[in-house]
Amino acid sequence: MPLFRSLLLENQNGFSKDDEDLTAASYIAANKESPSLQDLACRFSEEDVVSIARLKNILVDSGFTRRGVLKYFGIDFASKYSFSCGPIYVKPAAAGAKCPDKLKFCSSPLECFIKMFLLGFAISRKELETNLGEDTICLFEKFGMAFSSSISDEVVVPYIQLFPMEINCNDLIIATDWHPSVLMSTVAGTREEGAVMYIGPDSIALFQHMPLNFLSTKVEKFIDLCCGSGVQAIAHLSSIENANGVTSFCIDINARALNFTKFNAALNGFIKNIILLQTDLLKNADQLSSILEEASFDAILANPPFLPVPGINSSQSAAESIARRYGFFSDGGTDGENVLEIIIEFASRSLSPNGYLAIVSEFMNPGESLCNKIKVWWDEQAKHAATGVIFTNEFPVSRDVYSLRRSANNDEAVVWKEHLDNMKVLIFLFSMQFPSFFSTFIFNLNIKLFCRFHLFRLDCFSSNLRELHTTFP
Repeated sequence: MPLFRSLLLENQNGFSKDDEDLTAASYIAANKESPSLQDLACRFSEEDVVSIARLKNILVDSGFTRRGVLKYFGIDFASKYSFSCGPIYVKPAAAGAKCPDKLKFCSSPLECFIKMFLLGFAISRKELETNLGEDTICLFEKFGMAFSSSISDEVVVPYIQLFPMEINCNDLIIATDWHPSVLMSTVAGTREEGAVMYIGPDSIALFQHMPLNFLSTKVEKFIDLCCGSGVQAIAHLSSIENANGVTSFCIDINARALNFTKFNAALNGFIKNIILLQTDLLKNADQLSSILEEASFDAILANPPFLPVPGINSSQSAAESIARRYGFFSDGGTDGENVLEIIIEFASRSLSPNGYLAIVSEFMNPGESLCNKIKVWWDEQAKHAATGVIFTNEFPVSRDVYSLRRSANNDEAVVWKEHLDNMKVLIFLFSMQFPSFFSTFIFNLNIKLFCRFHLFRLDCFSSNLRELHTTFP
């Protein structure tokens, strides 16, 4: 904090210097009160629902939508980037990054929103007053979205990210914490709760390739496990033509995540459709069914922690650095499968006869051994047999490449490689695990981004495991 504060104080005389650091990352790091301000993010009462709806209207009316952002950045609607239902092509600014010249002085509400809540730059209060008005600034502060800088009252700092999406022609806005590259941490607030996961390609893949409206049966009740910001529940609710009477149980270990989920549900008009439940799946999975009154669910969705994070060895400071950077929303245990196994076991007891389970994850050494593990996890006491489909990217990532991608430096890469060597990992695949887990196979899936799938049957009353490999051109 002292370092970032001293650097910012050198540039406290306004926004005139070309090399000035305007990143939210630096302003947040420099403010000793940032944890207390992070505690205020997305908090509201029942009386605030109308104000939250007004905030959503302000955002959408300004053009802060998937299509509006595409147009602003000059991206052709026929390009590969336009296929995504949200701007995953945008990376928020890490500390020290330079603000684009086009956004140094915003001339419209849309530019203000993009600069602050998508790219992660602080903005002058004068710009906000000119483009948005004092009432909107008050809404930012009211809901813990942005606050005046501790360096200068004339600078407003965004403390959360807003991610515009489009699902079934509906404009959604999802609030999350900033990416760890911005926060330089995976915790937030005075209680050091896990930061709420940003929207990444895995988030997009899960709901974009298997929305609930693809199912032939009516969905009335579903679960979003490891819900984070609630993006899965909200996106899937939005995909249903008429969500009245549809209930989503949003479950997470992290109280902060559930608070963001509630805010996002209110922001997008689904506050009456969600039920929040805080629990630790690794400790309370056996009791979860009884908590939910032994109900059967039409669908279970999950984007669980799946990284095989190396254990901490006292002789390896790099391992400690890795552990700090991968928190609640990413650490799947040393093999990456701790939460995944629990979810599959739970789903085998909790799905309705025509229900399905959809999970997105990474697989180590995918193939027949993976299918065998899944068969074991699908509980022997399962209510129903099931058919599983695994979609993967066509080309796997080698252990060495994966180690480099997950590392911040060479020392960390060595730790990752040693860890994966010990686990006899050779390759990784990013996958949609079971876009469907259902007793009746439905083959109307959008598979444009996934070039290979594996089909296998999980028969609770038979040891036979049939696996079919097919590669699409």
